[in-house]
Amino acid sequence: MHVGLIIIGLLSWVFAYLVGIRKNLYFLREFSYRRVKDTNKLARIGGFYLAFIGTIMLILGFTSYEHSNTILLTALIMIVAGYIMIQIYVRLRMIER
Repeated sequence: MHVGLIIIGLLSWVFAYLVGIRKNLYFLREFSYRRVKDTNKLARIGGFYLAFIGTIMLILGFTSYEHSNTILLTALIMIVAGYIMIQIYVRLRMIER
């Protein structure tokens, strides 16, 4: 049981609620949310991504594996790769030029 991962997972769920449901895009500053054409779509994408990351962190936090360091490293690589892909998508498709 990893308490740090559980805390990160719960915080991700809180931010997913704030972004996805409450449409508080301030937490997505790095996506240039003020220049985005469809802010509802950005809120859905950001909220879903944060909820997905929160779920992964909670699952990893409550489970214990023999090679937990390898699994945590793989999860972190997946998180960073997903973030970069969303960043590229928003920059190419959703920002007004």
